[in-house]
Amino acid sequence: MCVLRALGSHFNVDRFVEKTSLPVFRIYRRGEPLRPRPKSTGLKHAASGFSVAVSDAPWSKLASQIADAERFLFKHRREIARLSRVRGLQSLGLGF
Repeated sequence: MCVLRALGSHFNVDRFVEKTSLPVFRIYRRGEPLRPRPKSTGLKHAASGFSVAVSDAPWSKLASQIADAERFLFKHRREIARLSRVRGLQSLGLGF
């Protein structure tokens, strides 16, 4: 699986996600617990952000993940460019 992650300590994730065409599957907000209750450890998110599934290929199929990522980045290039300019965004990257 390959995931696009965007985050920032002053990133207004709700405002961005409300208007994006990216298929967001997870949102996290600064100050919220890292784990849902009752498994919470007391640790909290240091930044707000979201995750988008870029590839569903298994971890063992890196070449497939890369090909999927190339298609995803091309298809969503305008929205990713817009995201890269959002105030408060500190990190934007792919995780393979």
